[in-house]
Amino acid sequence: MESLTEKTREFLIELDNIDFQFIIFFLSREPIEPDDIRDRLKNHYKFEVECGKAYFAFLKGSDLPLTIRKKCIQKFVNLFEDGVFVN
Repeated sequence: MESLTEKTREFLIELDNIDFQFIIFFLSREPIEPDDIRDRLKNHYKFEVECGKAYFAFLKGSDLPLTIRKKCIQKFVNLFEDGVFVN
């Protein structure tokens, strides 16, 4: 059984993989953060672990395509069966 720390690490790696998988999409956009050269997936979600429970949500105003959103949600649900997805 994976610990919450291991699941969290794996989830963040999976999100980085999604960011890379859709690199063309993110490169074609204006960066949200002033010091970035491109937009990034991490600019569109909030993830936290509180009291042993994982929470994941897309930020208000995020205009990520449904394809990217579904991949993120799928990874979250697969790793955190009792996690909370807030939309």
